[in-house]
Amino acid sequence: MDHLHKLLITYALSPAQLRRITGTSPMIDVTYAPAAEEARKHFASAEILFGDIPRDQFLRMPQLRWVQISTVGADRFLYPELLHSDVTLCCSRGMHKFQMTELLFGLMIGISRKLFAYHDLQKESEWTTALIKESDVIAGKTLGIVGLGSIGGTMAKVGKSFGMKVIGTKRTPRPVEFVDEVLAPSQLEQLLKNSDHVVNVTPLTPETTRMFGEKEFTAMKANAVFYNFGRGASVNAEALMKALERGTIKAAALDTFEEEPLPKNNPLWNAKNIIITPHVGGPIPHYYHLLTELFIDNLKRFLDGTPFMTAVDKAKGY
Repeated sequence: MDHLHKLLITYALSPAQLRRITGTSPMIDVTYAPAAEEARKHFASAEILFGDIPRDQFLRMPQLRWVQISTVGADRFLYPELLHSDVTLCCSRGMHKFQMTELLFGLMIGISRKLFAYHDLQKESEWTTALIKESDVIAGKTLGIVGLGSIGGTMAKVGKSFGMKVIGTKRTPRPVEFVDEVLAPSQLEQLLKNSDHVVNVTPLTPETTRMFGEKEFTAMKANAVFYNFGRGASVNAEALMKALERGTIKAAALDTFEEEPLPKNNPLWNAKNIIITPHVGGPIPHYYHLLTELFIDNLKRFLDGTPFMTAVDKAKGY
């Protein structure tokens, strides 16, 4: 490539992260503009964007060839104009697998061993062993993972280390390490009927929107726990609350919601047997350090003309 490629960075990065990027290649002309007003001055000339790409901004970037976003989910950027363009969209696939797995098993063990209930009793200075008969272990239980991608695969590995049986769904079923049985998405009901713990880690697509409703919760075991780490719109929240109120399932832990932040008047806050975390499964203190390294790897691939590591399949939506 014999010309400078104009890179616009709109994410707020540290000086060290900027130095890492600017030192990648002399063929990159870097503009750092985390302030929206300054960034707008460079929309018309940028070929590469390291930042979010809302529709109105995309329409003002005629030279754009590649975008690197900070999230795994790309659904909010897959509007028709970008979908039907030649612009490559890269997500942060692979960056969330460890921290989301840690959160899942933290919640799973906390619910199973009644740790959250014991913490409430601690506030009352109450010593009791009465909850032992209500607690359980996860060893020997079945973990059902809906979405065996990078995150789901890591969850499977940890589940096996705890002595769990692991089953999961994958868009194109094929053997997955640490998974005892891989099912097609059309076999979701089979997974639900046989799992003690069900975790959703699918991206949001037309197929996964409202994937979990009354029918799905009814199919689950009465002692099952449901975890949503995918998208909030994949779950019918009203159907979930009804299932918990009626005892159709035992409990739920939610990290993603259709509206975020979750409004204070949303009934989920006070619903029975739900634990809410404010979409913290992915973010960690050094997240943008990891994201910068991912971007640099993809930047080198862009310059070399080799395939990107984390390109979004526009047809699939992830």
